[in-house]
Amino acid sequence: MADTVVTVRMPATLITALRSRTADGHYRDLSEQVRSIVRKGCLQYSNPVTHEIKELKAQLKDELLRESEDVRVKALLDDLRKLLAKGGGNA
Repeated sequence: MADTVVTVRMPATLITALRSRTADGHYRDLSEQVRSIVRKGCLQYSNPVTHEIKELKAQLKDELLRESEDVRVKALLDDLRKLLAKGGGNA
């Protein structure tokens, strides 16, 4: 695998937007984030079916995590209601 240096000119607004998303995406720096975006684009171009499957898998994972979190919040609220009922409701 050969390394190639590429220079890209981007508008300042795009750089600002990418920098604000760097920490959210757990990237070390802006260049790592750009490489990740290019890598995803290459995968999508070279094998669109694999890319779509990966996207669907990520969406399913997010949905399952969200559902699991909702269940935990409901259980916590039920426990708190039981504690309030047990204590006579005086807080």
